Amino acid sequence: MAKLTVKTGFFPLAFLLYFCRPVIVLDGKEYPQRKWGKVDFEITKGEHSVGMYFRYVGIPRCGERTVSFSVEKDENVFVRFWMPPWVLAKALARITIS
Repeated sequence: MAKLTVKTGFFPLAFLLYFCRPVIVLDGKEYPQRKWGKVDFEITKGEHSVGMYFRYVGIPRCGERTVSFSVEKDENVFVRFWMPPWVLAKALARITIS
């Protein structure tokens, strides 16, 4: 079984995002989070997609970004989603596979 670690964060001066809850979307299934930070998933070999968004002042899918990756057996995948200072931008994403 492979492991996926997703870490969500934002620019500290965008402090209003502390009051928003990120939603992780893994292969089309939504996983609402209690807070920004790190969450782990077990995934199978093959193609996957992971995304992140949050609700903000009447915008249902703010910062939405989705990335796709392929994983072999027993690999660890780390995906970081980072919101820049301007809240209406898409999140930045970085994938590391080891």
